Formats: sequence, structure tokens, C-alpha cells
Amino acid sequence: MVHAPRLLLVLMLMVACNATPKAEVAPSESAAEATPMPGPCNLSDEAAACVIWRLDGFVAASAVDGVVVAAEPDGVLHGLDAATGDTVWEGGVDGEVMGIATTDGLAYVSVEEEVVAVDVADGEVRWRHPGTLVDPGRDGLPAVIAGDGVVYGVATDDGRQVWSQDAMSGFIGNAVGVDVVVLSLETMIVAVDRSTGEERWRYPSELPIFATVVTEDAVVASTASNGSEFDGYVILDADDGGLVTGRDDVSGAMVVEAEGHLVEVRFGQGARGIAGDTGEYTWDIPLGNAFFIGRRAFSLHDRALVLAADQDGTEVVAMIDPETGSQRWQIRADAQLEQVTVAGRYLALFRLGGITFHDPATGESVLAVAVPHGVVLSDEPLLVHDGDAVTRVMVP
Repeated sequence: MVHAPRLLLVLMLMVACNATPKAEVAPSESAAEATPMPGPCNLSDEAAACVIWRLDGFVAASAVDGVVVAAEPDGVLHGLDAATGDTVWEGGVDGEVMGIATTDGLAYVSVEEEVVAVDVADGEVRWRHPGTLVDPGRDGLPAVIAGDGVVYGVATDDGRQVWSQDAMSGFIGNAVGVDVVVLSLETMIVAVDRSTGEERWRYPSELPIFATVVTEDAVVASTASNGSEFDGYVILDADDGGLVTGRDDVSGAMVVEAEGHLVEVRFGQGARGIAGDTGEYTWDIPLGNAFFIGRRAFSLHDRALVLAADQDGTEVVAMIDPETGSQRWQIRADAQLEQVTVAGRYLALFRLGGITFHDPATGESVLAVAVPHGVVLSDEPLLVHDGDAVTRVMVP
């Protein structure tokens, strides 16, 4: 069962806000031309110029080493040649596939309450482990899997359990870094070494506390005064857990990391840069002066901050320099924006009825496709799932 504050942490990305922007921001030069509406490329058309191949009947897919691992609803797996879509092997797992992640020659297949590691080259099942995948292992680091009240470090070569630590059920509220995992235990967070599980430090709190961000220098954790509402956050030193700063006057705010910098997003109000070593604010984008951070979500791309927002009733996406708060570019469109994500070398903007792909350096559109309810499953190669089929998209 998901604890209410941890659920809220995710739902905060979709918080509605009825505030009205007060001022207009002049678009950057790269935004001089209006963002094109989805089309003319239609992913449901196998003959479309942007479609390399399209296969019906798959619910999940991911790609690595030139192989796409795709799953049918009943758990049958296919290894597909990424270039042609031809099946190179076929295998299976027990149960409904919830998702697939691939790295270092392995496909981590999430099947209900189990993670199955499959060899991408031949489809052979390497190992199984109960729980939900939090983060796949890479470069010799264990995979992180969450069970019922326990988080595990699991060796990627044979699935052996390297370490285990108590944590809140599920994985929401636990944060993973390159070499550390920060676990939430109601009124305490505990940092453990990702390779060994050895405890590095712990930070007690009088309020419920939930880890959200881990960087090389800092750990951020949100605090809640009751079961449904966050009132603030603390910034801790990543090495020893020492308190850098704490704020209890930022209800409805969330801290994210971009390009090594911390950014506080205040829903319906704006965003502020934070110095990780002191906790001091370094820049501020207030409501009305730049971007209305309200009922739209935000995302990270290529180590820079992307803010998606409403501005005077117009959908706006802006690339922000997280060090200075200055705008790199801004694009606008009339179609309702639903998601911002990364797709290969490009930024993908999901709108009602389609997706547009943009150069992250300039914001300029490079491709527009019509696909209802499309979801990007893999960045390179670019795989899109539209509810009925997996399509490999050709991006110029």
C-alpha cells in the first residue's frame, strides 16, 4: 500500500493551480517560428517516411546493443533486430509484463511482483528476484530492487543478493545516486553504500521525511507535517548527512537536480536556483515575470532544466540554464501539452494527438508525428508505443 505522503510526492507533478500570470515574456529568437502541429507523419501508417518498422501486439519494449526486447501481454518476449524489426530470438516470462529496462547487455523485465533479468543476446533468463525494479545495475554496480519494506542490492551477473536494508514499502521516497542509496524510514532517512549496503549516515527528523534527490554533493529530502501535505525540505551534505539548510515555508515545492545544480520548483509560483553547499538561493523566476509553473509537469534533459507551463493561456516550454536561471530558448503551441521527455538526441513534446521532436540546443522542431497517446519506450533507437503497436521512428 502506498503511503499518502509518498503518493503525494509523485502527484505533486500534476498539481493544479488557478493563479493567473501577470506579465508576458518575450520569446527568444529561436521561438520566432511557431512550433508546428503534429503531422504530417502518422505512426499508424507503416509506409510513412518516419516509420522504419511497426509491430502490433506488444505492450513494452526497450533496446540495447542493437536488439529491441519487446513483450507481448502474456509475457512472451521477442528479441528484435533494431534495424529491421525481425525476430532474432523468442522467450518468455511468467505473468503480465509491466515494463522493460535495458543496460549492459541485460533486459530487466518487471513482471507483477518480480524482476526477471534476461540476456539481450539470446533471451536466456539469467536470474529472478522478488520486488520492483528501482534502478538497473550498470558498470558493476548492483541493481536496486524494492520489496515489501526492504530494498535490495542485487548483483547483475547472477542475481545474488549483495545487501538488504529496511525501508518503507515500495520505492517512492527512496532516492538512488551513483554510489549511494538513500532510504526512507518514516521519521528518518539512511544513506547506504550502493555496492555494499554499508550504512554511511542517518538523519533523524521529528516529521515524516522522504528522500527525493541525490547528487555528488547533496541529498534533498522532503518533510511532511501530516499524512497528506509536504511543508518543506532539508538539504544534507552527501558525505556525512550534516544539515546544510532546512526550509519549512515552501509548502507545495519540490527540489530537482539539473546540470549538478539544485532547483526548487514552487508550483503555481515559479522556480529558484539553490547553492547545494550553502542552501542559499542563487536566482529566482517568480510568477508573472517568466514562467507559470502550474498544472503542467517539468522534466530534465541533457543536464539542463526544462519547464513546461501555461503562460497567458498558451502552452510554453522553456529550456533554462540551471546555474543562472536565464532562458536558453522558448517555444509555444496551441495544442495542450501533456508530457516533456527525452527521445534520442532530441526533446519530445507530447501534445494531444501527436509528438513534436526538437533540437535541445535551439528548440527548433525537427519532426512532427501524429500518434494518439504515444509513449516513448526507448531513446536510441527511438521506439514509440501508441497502445496497439511498437514503432521504430526515424528521426533526421
